[in-house]
Amino acid sequence: MFNRSAHLFARERDCPAKVALHFEDQAITFAALAAQVRAMSAELARQGVERGCRVGIMLPTSPDFIVVQQALFLIGAIVSPLNIFYRPTEVAHVVASCDLTHLIVHADLIDRAPTDCIGLRSLRNVLMIGGDGGAVTSGIAPLQPGIAAGEGPKPAEVAADDIVMLLNTSATTGKSKGVMLTAANLAAN
Repeated sequence: MFNRSAHLFARERDCPAKVALHFEDQAITFAALAAQVRAMSAELARQGVERGCRVGIMLPTSPDFIVVQQALFLIGAIVSPLNIFYRPTEVAHVVASCDLTHLIVHADLIDRAPTDCIGLRSLRNVLMIGGDGGAVTSGIAPLQPGIAAGEGPKPAEVAADDIVMLLNTSATTGKSKGVMLTAANLAAN
């Protein structure tokens, strides 16, 4: 199976107390990271993310990025990281050109999320992560991993030739394009 989250859960099983991530003053173990990924995958499933959904993630460098990406891989969703410096029109272009069904945006970047869904037929919802839990803009759902009940979905079956990532180009000769990467592409990398 080529599910990109499988490695994390193998590390959790083999060395749960070993540090998986260092970020600023945090040290996150494989056991803690796996638990966060399971909780996030349950919340994403509750929000309608399922195998094959194309999900944009616009998050700054932080453990949240890893947790969300691994949760999406676990579900079998197609991950499309977006540049955090994109303007709203560039975000809308990526949503439309990659047919993104969901967009996960950090609270500090929420002003860049598309507010006008005209031409964005594929976009089902915008999900916000982070922030102080204050007022949420209409049409934007907060991600609350502690709310979802249960262990979350089981790792999706992923074949070597399944598309698992849409990585946007730097757009040096025009608008960015989503490059399709398979599970085997990522494994080889």
